[in-house]
Amino acid sequence: MSFDMRKYSNRRDIFGWYCPVHTETKDWIKWKEFIDNNSIDEDLNTLYEIFLMKEKKKKKLNKESKFVFITIQTFKQKYNDLDKYKQFMKNIKYLYSEGFMVLESGSVEPPDCNLHLHLLVKIIQPKKHKFKLDLEFKKMFNMSIYDKDFYKLKQWNESPLMPPYDQWLKEKIDYFDNSKKGCHGNSIELNCFCEW
Repeated sequence: MSFDMRKYSNRRDIFGWYCPVHTETKDWIKWKEFIDNNSIDEDLNTLYEIFLMKEKKKKKLNKESKFVFITIQTFKQKYNDLDKYKQFMKNIKYLYSEGFMVLESGSVEPPDCNLHLHLLVKIIQPKKHKFKLDLEFKKMFNMSIYDKDFYKLKQWNESPLMPPYDQWLKEKIDYFDNSKKGCHGNSIELNCFCEW
């Protein structure tokens, strides 16, 4: 049964304001499509609750399915920590559903190079992520990434100041290629890269 907008146009809509027939906001159109695809015999309040749950789930899935760019840099890990860092990379893979990781040397030559890690990943549990990552870092290096905010996370947002998501993602992937870094290039290639 098709939803008749005129029948409900004198009522408050799902967002709490009166919505005349000619006012079709993005959310109102989603609600109308939802009503059109479901039985109108059900109570509107019940349908509205189902609609809200589905919309919330969609937003959550969309948010969680985006890649984030993370840098871990303490300025204390030097070339002699290379094996530890490789093990750390293996230990943290379980936190991500997919992604890329690269260990870099920084611009200073070994043995004084500044080992740091870049990740472009999809986080499995965003709320617990930093805590679990910190536990793994402490196990390996006996220090916390919380100490002086040695952890930086950047994520894409829908904003006029940011490029489209696909372009942002390409820029981040390009950052893993030392030949494209210009003056930010690393002193040596460590060949510590993984993708899954």
